[in-house]
Amino acid sequence: MQRHRMGRIAAVAASLTATIGISAGGAAAATVSHQTDLQKGLAFYKGKTLTIIEPGATGAIFDLIARTEATYLGQYLHATVNVEDVTTGNTISGQDDTAGANPDGLTLGLLNLGNDASLALTHTPGLNFNPSRLAFIAASAPSTSLMIASKSSPYTDFKSLVKASSPTVLMENTGTVDVLTSSLLGILGSSPHYVTGYTSIGSYVQGFVRGDGPVMMTNLASTGPLVAGGTARALAVTSVPPVGTLYRQYVSSVPTFAQLEKQFPPKTTKQQKEWAALNAFFGATSTPLVTQTAVPGYKVDALRAAAVWMFKQSSFQSKMLGNGQNPKYVDPVTAKTDYSTVLAQGGILEPFFSRFT
Repeated sequence: MQRHRMGRIAAVAASLTATIGISAGGAAAATVSHQTDLQKGLAFYKGKTLTIIEPGATGAIFDLIARTEATYLGQYLHATVNVEDVTTGNTISGQDDTAGANPDGLTLGLLNLGNDASLALTHTPGLNFNPSRLAFIAASAPSTSLMIASKSSPYTDFKSLVKASSPTVLMENTGTVDVLTSSLLGILGSSPHYVTGYTSIGSYVQGFVRGDGPVMMTNLASTGPLVAGGTARALAVTSVPPVGTLYRQYVSSVPTFAQLEKQFPPKTTKQQKEWAALNAFFGATSTPLVTQTAVPGYKVDALRAAAVWMFKQSSFQSKMLGNGQNPKYVDPVTAKTDYSTVLAQGGILEPFFSRFT
């Protein structure tokens, strides 16, 4: 009797175990099947190793941005994020490497809108892909570029530069500030003598310090020290940099591009279109973070969520400001639209940009 009772208890226990197992399995299956794309993506990235391809020079602005982003993306995704510097080809090689990587969601990269647009303007081959077709993750708002003149030059302000018959202006090679500089001066009727051929921002700044020419424009992080050190004066700035930006105090009284448009209002429909194209160019994000088009949507969702979180962190914002960058978050749709708009309108600025190429 006792043996029979124990057998019945064992049978009931086995039945309960089986039932619980089925229920647990069913619940687990239901959980998996009802995971959001974000949950699925976060589960994928946990413990993985990702790479951000940085297409510029080691220690330059692209490198600084990539390494800052790598730290925070890794924290959110619970992953390791490395940075790979591809320093050849004036950012072209690195962008090509990003676009051509295995679309497994483990390779990201930064785009250089200024260089890509300048390539399109001058019909120069280089990029082996259509950047606007990539999966955009996020971008920061456009950073500030500053035009400066050497203290020994006759250019005490921007108006004196425009009035000069043929001022000498330095150009890096191709990129955002080259388009901005040549287009701005071209729209206003100036006919500068351009000195170009510099292959990096570092060599570009060295050329200015060496005396290759009295005028140049590039990011505030590079020109600010020259103004602060008393070797250069500020002439014009693309926009007012956000509070906390390094060297911000040195451009407080310098005219922005928007103010210059009011000082030199367009007189024809053609000039209105040129100003509109220029505004679109300097108002667009210049370093969007992207991945390959074919990366599955759930992985892209996780990367985008990580970017949103990253931009909200005060420490991230401080580091971006310290690098001369605008830490304001730009969503992927806007970043992609900006990119496509600039490429589409670039032809309007081509006559000015092609003068020195």
